[in-house]
Amino acid sequence: MSFSDRDLRDALQPLAGDAMATATRVLAALPAPRPPLPPLGWWLLGGGLLLGFLGGFLLAPAGQPAAAPTQVQPPKSDAPQKDQPEVDKKPEVDKEHKDPPPKDPTKDPSPSMMMERDTLLLMAFGSLGVDEPGKEHEELKPGQWYVQAGTAITTDQGTAGILAPVNDLVLRLDVASKATVSPTEVALEHGRLFVNTGSRKIAVRIDAKVATVQAEAGCCLVTRQEQGVAVLAVRGQITVRTARSETARLDPRQQVWIDPDRGMTAIQQVPFLPAATSWMTEMILLQNDWTELQERIQDLVQAFQDGAYREPAARELRKLGARAVPALVKVLMQGGHDADFTRATLTLISDLADYSTSRNLFELIASDDAELRVAAFHGIQRATGSDGGKDAAFWRDGSFADRLAAAKDWWQQLYR
Repeated sequence: MSFSDRDLRDALQPLAGDAMATATRVLAALPAPRPPLPPLGWWLLGGGLLLGFLGGFLLAPAGQPAAAPTQVQPPKSDAPQKDQPEVDKKPEVDKEHKDPPPKDPTKDPSPSMMMERDTLLLMAFGSLGVDEPGKEHEELKPGQWYVQAGTAITTDQGTAGILAPVNDLVLRLDVASKATVSPTEVALEHGRLFVNTGSRKIAVRIDAKVATVQAEAGCCLVTRQEQGVAVLAVRGQITVRTARSETARLDPRQQVWIDPDRGMTAIQQVPFLPAATSWMTEMILLQNDWTELQERIQDLVQAFQDGAYREPAARELRKLGARAVPALVKVLMQGGHDADFTRATLTLISDLADYSTSRNLFELIASDDAELRVAAFHGIQRATGSDGGKDAAFWRDGSFADRLAAAKDWWQQLYR
């Protein structure tokens, strides 16, 4: 593969920086409480981090010449260089002459608008294959890339996130999947696809051969296998039409199965939605917008508290790790829980807390409940490697004044 002829700097030179500004705006809109990285760098995490999170994937080193398709690079500073002459100020306009009317962007689009219209932003979580219109097949390394609309994307062991800047459409492809993607239409050849049309009420059509799916201002999951196609509504109303002219409108948590020979099944209710979207957890954790993550945490904590799906909810909370600790502590502090829920929640909190979120456990260590105080002590000790000079017996039986003073000292040792 040749890199020198597809350098991003040359490719984007006519755009005078507009494309990068667009990319920055779009990335900021995408839906782990680690401090956010710069807008164009948050997917390009270091190789060591992705070794831990993404099973050994290495990202291309910063500054490496880009391959086709174009790899995203950080924007260059717009500040003038010292050796550049100062630009003359704009001359005053004769007041008798009116400014020309603004151009109609639909008739004379700017280069940045053309780029948004014809370009997709692809986040590769693992090696991916792409077939851009009119170009040879390319194998992309993990990282962040620009590809043309109408590109066929094939995943193997990795997953992919796709953004259409022109309408903020967000797609995710699971492992062993293939789809041809445009801003308003997606052809799913096989595998599993997540579609999020965002809040702009755009309409997106998903062609899965035996059925087509229409998503408007909503989210859905479409899975295509040899045996048929499954469609699950996550948010908003999703319309499904089969080749036999059968039609179904799905509300959230509803799904149908379309058999090539027997047609569409009756609409079924999905009892525990997070299990169906569990494959997206790593992408949710690594995105810059925490909205989806916080909604997922709240849904899981509620399911865990309700009890009917406590075990699968706990499993999904463990996948989210320490990010779930503040919400679990908040629920526990509300009180009025039975012994089984309290015990299970304390176990989760103690297991999941890390150094940063261990400070939330100080709310529990101030509780009137001795068992909560002892559990908080063990959780903080495990997460920080410090016992604050006290033991479990002290936090169980010590006086309020002594516990308060010890908690203040311990906090100072850990976080100041």
